[in-house]
Amino acid sequence: MRRLVSVLASQLSLVADVHDDIWVLDGDLGDSYGVYTETGQPRFRNFVQIGIAEQTMVGAAAGLAAAQMRPWVFSFAAFLCNRAADQIRTCVIQTDLPVVLVGSHAGAATGSNGCSHSALGDIGLISALGNIEIWAPADTIDVVQAVHELTLTPRPAYIRASREPCPPLPLPPGKIRSNQIQGNSVVISTGLGSQWASDIVTTLSSQGYSIPWCHLPRINDAMIDRCLESYPELRVAVVIEDHFEIGGLGDALRRRAPRCVEVKSIGWPRFWQGESGELAELREYHKLDTQSVIKRVEHLFI
Repeated sequence: MRRLVSVLASQLSLVADVHDDIWVLDGDLGDSYGVYTETGQPRFRNFVQIGIAEQTMVGAAAGLAAAQMRPWVFSFAAFLCNRAADQIRTCVIQTDLPVVLVGSHAGAATGSNGCSHSALGDIGLISALGNIEIWAPADTIDVVQAVHELTLTPRPAYIRASREPCPPLPLPPGKIRSNQIQGNSVVISTGLGSQWASDIVTTLSSQGYSIPWCHLPRINDAMIDRCLESYPELRVAVVIEDHFEIGGLGDALRRRAPRCVEVKSIGWPRFWQGESGELAELREYHKLDTQSVIKRVEHLFI
């Protein structure tokens, strides 16, 4: 099973083969997310290897966008969002240039690389800059949708993807994806957190519980409002995400939800910065594994 960012690179290469204005810029990590072929050659005709210089890379992408090109920037989320935050703000967002930022290895799954490579607060950081669309795909369906929409209508965007392989979600395609079950307690998830939510919903369903579940591939006010409107009896939203408990989808939902709706955020502790280790072990230690989360939320669905 391939990483989603590798799927994204493959999908984008199909578009780039017929559109000369697509450019790809890499921060010297392309072998980790599929911008090179199996023979080590760039997958794209218009390709620039910038090296470990994220600020320069975002500035160069903005220059290409100002010249009517459509640049896509690839790096690890931790480096792209933190090191180049000012260039994203001034060169892309304030000028409203159609630069797509692709942050691979987002969240806590860093393997042996540890906390320096973790991106636990990237949604909060990027969303605070304003005027940029945020995508958190959970499977190939989401990736195909993101590439299609962002090439059809170019705009400033950030796509975050975990290094973990992601199987298809048991949900139909759509701008918001749900299992069509109604209730006053709803699981709402995004990104890799939707893979965790899938395990939780499946386990509870096998025990006889009917669990309303909605996955958001894109985090913006319009999508959140559509999600909220689709649950007229909503009283408790259980948000599951591979992000800090603050700054991510949970906070965005809290800002948009009616006062009668309680938002319970389930994510990484705000004072933890990540560490080396297998993701399954880290989840278990921080009580984010399937059984631990079920113990925290099952009373809401009884």
